[in-house]
Amino acid sequence: MKRIENIVNLLIRFGIDPDLPFEDANARLSRRVYKSTDCGAWARFEEPGLRSSGSERWICSCRFYKLDGVWTRGNLERDGVAVEWSTVPAEVRDYFWIDGGVGVGEWLDETYPGRVDVTCEATVDVRTWEPHGGVFVIGSIVEGSDAEVWPIEVYLPCEEEEIDRAISDVESEADRLWREANADPGGMEESDLVGEVER
Repeated sequence: MKRIENIVNLLIRFGIDPDLPFEDANARLSRRVYKSTDCGAWARFEEPGLRSSGSERWICSCRFYKLDGVWTRGNLERDGVAVEWSTVPAEVRDYFWIDGGVGVGEWLDETYPGRVDVTCEATVDVRTWEPHGGVFVIGSIVEGSDAEVWPIEVYLPCEEEEIDRAISDVESEADRLWREANADPGGMEESDLVGEVER
């Protein structure tokens, strides 16, 4: 099975000139998918970027204490173990205002007046991001109903069969939703009911 590494490969797979401007190529991709599917699916591609590949929970605490009248930051502890600030993710550093923003000293004075020692605790979800080569997105509205097929995203690089599977899944779900919306309670479709009346 052929591998689709990037948007150029994706466009070639659908027989579209990869040298076309972005908007034109996207319009042709959507038209090509619409005409080649029974449900009239829509499709688009999105440019390369970053996607979340997971998250990690940091349960941590940081001690602040006044030294000669000035608030000083101590070590950060994660699950009770001291961690070097240089290895702490940006989300955690931002929570404790390490890289700027509102002055933590002012906040501590306002929140804990008269205190000289404060330990702040936090649970921070740290997301991991990884680059991707673009995204193929496909979905469909279901004619004759208010339903629509929730879009499926396929991140590049991928195998060609992943694109084919996404198209097939959208068609199957659109067909199911159409039958659900156009069937009477007895399980007969509208076309069957018309035939019954004409007899």
